[in-house]
Amino acid sequence: MSLIDVLDIGTGSIPLFPDIPNVVTGATAIEKVGLIFFLFFDFILYVIGIAAVVMIVYAGFRLVTSFGDEEQITWAKKTVSSAILGLIAVILSLFVVQNIIKIFYT
Repeated sequence: MSLIDVLDIGTGSIPLFPDIPNVVTGATAIEKVGLIFFLFFDFILYVIGIAAVVMIVYAGFRLVTSFGDEEQITWAKKTVSSAILGLIAVILSLFVVQNIIKIFYT
């Protein structure tokens, strides 16, 4: 997917993000770049959130299959706690980024 598919300069619409208002028509270059940055950052946070959930599932699997090995159990517990903290950080970051988009582009 190219940037042209995400940002339709001719009509000023953003087809992939219908909840973001039409700010492309008549917007300055800085506003356009800022919007693209926020959308890219939002996408990256979703990818990191998915990776954190995958790590939680993987660590849970390793915990279940550790067969009482203390080293494996310790690794799995640390991984789960780190992934949960990362997931909380991603959720808070998404909240901040989405509210900044609403503040600047409404």
